[in-house]
Amino acid sequence: MSDAMPRFETKAELFPRSVAALRGDGSSRPLAGIILTGALLAAWAVWLVGARLPLTVSSADGRVQPLAPDVDGRVSMEFVARFVDHDAHRLHPGQRAVLTLSAAGSSPQIRLGAFIDTVTTRGDRVALALTPDDGTAAIAQRGSRTAAIEVVVAEASPVELLLSAVQ
Repeated sequence: MSDAMPRFETKAELFPRSVAALRGDGSSRPLAGIILTGALLAAWAVWLVGARLPLTVSSADGRVQPLAPDVDGRVSMEFVARFVDHDAHRLHPGQRAVLTLSAAGSSPQIRLGAFIDTVTTRGDRVALALTPDDGTAAIAQRGSRTAAIEVVVAEASPVELLLSAVQ
């Protein structure tokens, strides 16, 4: 037994074929893949920092009652519901709301936009005076209805949401 390193023999006739095989491997696919991956990662990073996602407060156990028409003939309505305590203080006049009205029976639900005019706390419930964008006459004729409301109270980027969830 010898302690000498094993010796590798090369065959000169195989070398030109290896070089020729490497020349044919000069495809632009790997470069295009790297560029596409980089572009997708950059777009995702821009979305994480720049996108604005709405943060909403909602209640599904409310009742809506039309109020008397104002001077302009617009019919306001009062929405009374229970909100989670830490959500109720986030409601303020001037915020946009989406109201989903439903009546007894099989009549279709009505979704309409509205602005919050006033916010009043009544024990464990919150009363919101709302001015709907449209459809006020139909609401006034139908009387009291059950409703759900969704109010956008803030906006945050995905990064801000992740950081607040970690804290």
